[in-house]
Amino acid sequence: GLRDYGYTTAPLALGGRLLVEVGMPDALVIAFDGKTGEEVWKSERGGFAGHTGGLVPTETPNGPAVAVLALREFALVETGPGRGGKTAGLFPWESGFANNVQTPAVAGSSAFVTSYHTHRAIRRLDLKSSEEGGTL
Repeated sequence: GLRDYGYTTAPLALGGRLLVEVGMPDALVIAFDGKTGEEVWKSERGGFAGHTGGLVPTETPNGPAVAVLALREFALVETGPGRGGKTAGLFPWESGFANNVQTPAVAGSSAFVTSYHTHRAIRRLDLKSSEEGGTL
């Protein structure tokens, strides 16, 4: 069943912003101004939080982004000027226990996702293989 763990993912300070995996129906990630606390942008993709250790900064063909392992998918959310919140790529990865827990690892153009309790596997994703917003 669906469980509510509240906010368990660590926020990420990045370029004067504080990025938080909020896991809301209309926003998976929200960026707040680091000085005022005002919302700067929210991700165009919504969904349930994965309750991992945190968002992982990375690069996409369109510029900077963060990798996030949400409840039902791995997502790349752009963070660059004028592109904050846009979806750069998605890959389905759902947990049967209402959380994924493991933070994705990013190295170069690859990301690695894993979870024992549902998939019992590790998967390498090519971050540069998708068209904008497409499946990785």
